[in-house]
Amino acid sequence: MAETALERRFLAAIEGLHARHRDPEAFVAAGELADQLGRSPEAFLYFSRALEEDPSLKPRLLSRLRLTARPEDRERLDKLAARPSNFEEAIRGVWKWPWRSWGTGVLIMGGIVVYGLRFLFGMLGGIAGMAGPIASSVMVAYLFAFLLKIVRDAATGEDDVLYWPDIGGGDALFKAFFLFYFAMVAAFGPALAASIGLPRSGILPEAPPLRGALVFLLALAGAMYFPIGLLATAVYDRFLIAFRYPRLIASIVRGGRPYVRCVLLAWVCLGGLAVATALGQWPWTFYSIGPVLVVLELYFWAVFMRTVGLFYRYERKRLAWPMEP
Repeated sequence: MAETALERRFLAAIEGLHARHRDPEAFVAAGELADQLGRSPEAFLYFSRALEEDPSLKPRLLSRLRLTARPEDRERLDKLAARPSNFEEAIRGVWKWPWRSWGTGVLIMGGIVVYGLRFLFGMLGGIAGMAGPIASSVMVAYLFAFLLKIVRDAATGEDDVLYWPDIGGGDALFKAFFLFYFAMVAAFGPALAASIGLPRSGILPEAPPLRGALVFLLALAGAMYFPIGLLATAVYDRFLIAFRYPRLIASIVRGGRPYVRCVLLAWVCLGGLAVATALGQWPWTFYSIGPVLVVLELYFWAVFMRTVGLFYRYERKRLAWPMEP
């Protein structure tokens, strides 16, 4: 009779997972009931799913995973055991991540291709007419899809190496371009509008230093806001969600120190990007070490995107974002 009651509780827990499929505690409860019933394979499945949803459960669940693992589960168990349990641990390896396995080849080949296209567009100039800008826009859209993929993979627990996205068609490129574009506009648009609009509007006409300080502060605020705006864009796949300033600013506050670390690391990447991009504008560096500079650009972007995704993965509880925006 006790067995039957336990079975009923287990079936009820399984049924409840449909409504709580992102709740790690629901998977823990299902795993514990499966373990009590002697269903080790199912217990391992639910415990591992709970750990994937909430890496902070690693100290609590790792021993349970080891007890319920079968020989064929060993590879997955080792992978789960090797994963960090918090954001600080996760970002320690973020600088090495793009170079793992064939990620090095992805960066090098990507650098060569992007450099070659930039060189070609520069040589053709106005000869190609509208073909040049169109081809350049397609290249940028694909790069944006590549960056958004890194964020999503890191946010959902994908620990595989760096690789290019599989784009189904023009609609996907179009969407990726404007998703990334709107996230940038939401972050840096106010600073740009202030720098262009204030001198023409007559606001603060006699105080250029004050005007410059305002633009600088808006740009600084934008650099702090960009990671959270980009993260929301990647997670929800919505064009204008980065413009929900009150909600995302509240998320920044809830993010606390981990978000500050995320932003500081992102700023280091942006600094590296700025240096590599600036050097690429000089003719002698463009023609001599241009491919190397493009590889560095892709590398810093990859680290930046990976950091943003990892922040969501390990600090999801702090953010407390709903399933639907």
